[in-house]
Order: sequence, then C-alpha cells, then structure tokens
Amino acid sequence: MHPVLIELPIFGGFPIHTYGVMLALAVFQAAVLMRKWGDQDKLPGDDLYDMAFWTLLGGLVGARLEYIRVSWPEFEGNYLMLLNLRKGGL
Repeated sequence: MHPVLIELPIFGGFPIHTYGVMLALAVFQAAVLMRKWGDQDKLPGDDLYDMAFWTLLGGLVGARLEYIRVSWPEFEGNYLMLLNLRKGGL
C-alpha cells in the first residue's frame, strides 16, 4: 500500500494519505449502516448522525492527545507543534 495516494498541487503540495481516505470510507460506511439499522428500529435519523459526528470528533481528538502523550519529548519546548497536524499524530 502506498502511504500517499496523490499529492495535490495546492499549498506547495498537499498529500492525500491512504489512511485518511480509508478512514473517510469507514466513517461513511458506518453512517450508512447506522442509518439503515436505525430506520429498522425506528430511531430518529438526525440523532444518529449527531452521535456519529461527536463520536468521530472525540476519536480524532483522543487519537491526537494520545500521540502527544507518547511523543511528548518531540513537543517539549516547542508547544506550537502541538497544533501542527501535518507532521503526524493521526
């Protein structure tokens, strides 16, 4: 598998990573299945999408916080790097 699927020529070369595409596909598929199964159980669709959004956001923030925790020496003394998502952490 290639780590970078394509590099867009904007912003000096913006890479589209394979894991990002796979994550997006997984989230989309999970939302579709959640909606289908929720309709079968007569659950409100808007609430399901809200739950999916907050779950995804919590997972991404939690993943970044864990990366910071295990790589703390990399960030120590340069705290602006905590916000730089292009240098790893997801």
